[in-house]
This record gives sequence, C-alpha cells and structure tokens, in this order.
Amino acid sequence: MVNRAANNPSLDKFGEVMDRSILEGDGLGGQDIAYFSIALFIFPYLLSIIIKPLRKKMKEIGIYKYCGFVLASAIVLVVMNRGFKAFFARERPGDALENPGLYSEMWMMWKQTLDDALSHGSFTSGHTTTAALMIIFAYISIRTQKTWVCVLTFTTSITFTVLMGFGRIVHGSHYPSDVLWATLTAILAIGWVYFSVLKIPQQEEGEFEVYVTNGEFVWSILALFCGIAILAGLLGIKYTIMDFEWYWPLAGILGPIIAYVLVKRMHYVLHGPEEQKNKKIASETQEKIEEQV
Repeated sequence: MVNRAANNPSLDKFGEVMDRSILEGDGLGGQDIAYFSIALFIFPYLLSIIIKPLRKKMKEIGIYKYCGFVLASAIVLVVMNRGFKAFFARERPGDALENPGLYSEMWMMWKQTLDDALSHGSFTSGHTTTAALMIIFAYISIRTQKTWVCVLTFTTSITFTVLMGFGRIVHGSHYPSDVLWATLTAILAIGWVYFSVLKIPQQEEGEFEVYVTNGEFVWSILALFCGIAILAGLLGIKYTIMDFEWYWPLAGILGPIIAYVLVKRMHYVLHGPEEQKNKKIASETQEKIEEQV
C-alpha cells in the first residue's frame, strides 16, 4: 500500500494532509480537528480550577463533569500511546522498506533505543490515537438518551479515526495493526474512564460525586505519573533481559511499588475515605426514607 501511495499523488497528498498540524508549523491538518475540538472542553475546565464562579456555573449547566472526563481521557490515551511505543519499540514501515532487517512483528519487543521508541515508535499510531479522542463525543452523546444522536456521533467519530489511520498507512508511517490497535485501545480506555473511573452515568443520576474538588484534574495528574511508573517497571523487566544495565532491575522493582501507591491515591481522590463514603450513602438513604414518610 505504501508503494501504491507513492505512485498515486492523490493518496500521497491525503496522507500528508492527515499527517500535519498547524501546531507543528506544517499548516492546518487532520490532527487539528481533534486538537481544537478537545480544547473546547479542556480549556474551560482548566480555567474553572482557578475561577470558582466559572466552576460553579459549569456545574449548574451540567458540563463540568464532561470537561473533566475529556481531560482525563486525553491524559490516559497519551500515556497509553507513549507506553506502547516505548515498550514495543517497533520500527516504522517506511524505515523497514529501506532496511528489511528492521522489520518486526506487532508484539515483538524490538531493540530500538528508548528515546527513538518514544519519539519514533510505530506501535501504536499516535495520530490515530489523537483522532480517536473524537470518540469521547460519542460517549458524551449518551446524555441525550437519543439513539440516533449516539449512533450518528459514534459513526462520525469512528469514520474520522479510520480516515486518519488510512492516511497514516498510505503515508508509510504505520502498519495497519498500529492503526487498528490504536483505535481499539482508545475506545476501551475512554469507556473505562466514562463508566468505571468517573462513573458519569452515576453522576448524572446523583448517585456518585467526585470526592476532591477538581478531582478529575488531580486524578489525571496522578494517572500520568502512575502510567510512567508502570512503564518504568515494564521497561525495567524488558531491558534487564535484552540490554542489561544496573538501573533496569531497580526500575522493574520500584515502578510497580510507586504505581501501587499512586493507584491508592487516585482512588482516594475520587471516592475519599471509605468511612466518609459509607456515611454519605447512609445519610442520603435516610433522607430518602424521611421524604417518603
């Protein structure tokens, strides 16, 4: 497909447009659709951290939790994408075409340096992961409780993600598997944040509330460092076996320990002390009983 794109100016041009971003000085491109759309949610949320009246207003109209959801999802996807790149260190198909000895299977841990893997690793596709952020809007559309809105939003976001992935493939920057797994992991990760982490449906029903003020932001920062700790542990194991240095076993031991501590803190940020949570539930239950009486 890469060779075919090289002989097809239209495909090559399409790949270039999807590849570039105005933020990188290349002119308006496919990535910017996702960047600007996500920014519409993240910037107000970040401003609300320091402007209390804005936070209050956002909560009143019901968008505060969704802005926090967008921020948390974006952080999770960035960490996952960079983690996959660093761990698998897969060479790009364009490089493998020039030097077949660089080709590696999808799940093979290659010997690319850590710096090269983070910045130039092929698995998974960063551009496709960025495009997949648009799937966030499909989850947000669940709030409308209208099937046609949910289907339309999901279809549109998936179509944009597929087009981005196709552009990366024909541009010679990624294998189809890089694009496929970027899409699948993004859908699952965003769903995890929506249903299991921030419990957006329960928030809508008044059954759950984030314990710490600006908890979505705090959780996202902790998740970033937790992801780094998990990656450090995995890389420690990988390079202890493949390219031993004294610090890799240390990373393999300390990484999981630090990640565990951070996970406990992340849970506290969202749920608070268990006794506080139980008291709150008991109080709300009592209030409902009194209202019925």
